[in-house]
Amino acid sequence: MTAQWDLPESTWFLKIVDKWYFRYEGDTIEYREDALESYYRVEERYANYPW
Repeated sequence: MTAQWDLPESTWFLKIVDKWYFRYEGDTIEYREDALESYYRVEERYANYPW
């Protein structure tokens, strides 16, 4: 989970990674999500948010 939040904030990670997926497994459910797409969507959503 730490990598999920910290790696995109590093200076090198987004420069070298072109595909990145999270894989979730449960008892009978398996789910794969495009982590880069999610990251950029969240960044865009909060780009103009006054922190």
